[in-house]
Amino acid sequence: MAYPGPALPVRLSRLLAPACLAAALLWASGCAAVPLPAPPSPVPAATAAQNATPTATPSPAATQAPPATTPALTPTPPPSPTQPAQGFQSAFGGREIIRGRADDPRVALTFDCGSVAGASSRILDVLKQSNLRVTIFMTGQYADHYPELMQRMAAEGHEFANHSYSHPDFTKMGNEAILSELARTDQAVQGVSGASTKPWMRMPFGARDSRVMDIASGAGYTSIFWTLDSGDWQENATGAGVRSRVLEGVKPGAIVVHHCAADQTAGALPDILAGLTAKGLQVVTISSLLRE
Repeated sequence: MAYPGPALPVRLSRLLAPACLAAALLWASGCAAVPLPAPPSPVPAATAAQNATPTATPSPAATQAPPATTPALTPTPPPSPTQPAQGFQSAFGGREIIRGRADDPRVALTFDCGSVAGASSRILDVLKQSNLRVTIFMTGQYADHYPELMQRMAAEGHEFANHSYSHPDFTKMGNEAILSELARTDQAVQGVSGASTKPWMRMPFGARDSRVMDIASGAGYTSIFWTLDSGDWQENATGAGVRSRVLEGVKPGAIVVHHCAADQTAGALPDILAGLTAKGLQVVTISSLLRE
């Protein structure tokens, strides 16, 4: 026998159960679809850089610059003694001087000292008797071999200039070898006399080109060539020939080259000095001729 009372709820629950289940599932999926609050967006790089406290960093110049060092103290070359307005005859863009001013009633007698002393003492005697001071272009070998003569030259007021150490042809040498020749000579001369050879130098044999001139100039030297060659180095040179060559060819502002070892110059020097005086020309050093 059936019981309609209680059976209805059972049947109803069975009918409603799938609907409830579907509703529950729908509710659950709806809950999952609700988005959670998004995390804060990162601050853009530009904004972060603006808001951040700047960090002190060294400037590029400060990080690239080498540490400061104290430069070596060396005599400073004369302030461009070769400008055309001053009237000096020059070459190689002013890095070499050939003559002083054409209206200057002075001349520079210069003496190249090689590897032997020769007539050096006789020449010094004549200069001392005339109370004259000249520029002597010194090799390092001469300074090493004849320190007594070097000391006498210094004591009597003569000016030293660089003429290389061993008198090689610079145009046939590498850059470092040329620099070594100049540095060794300056060291040798300073070691004996206490005087530097800077800022003047003369190329051995007069041989030079733009490269050699650049090296000498970079080392702090101005090259001194000559206006007049006395010719005392020639095999057939004579005292009379040297005297005539100098007195006939000399002009105001001239730079004349002689050699310390030449007997011909030693014999002709008294007459040369007398002849220069008669012409109204005064003998001075290279520094006096170009700076005063």
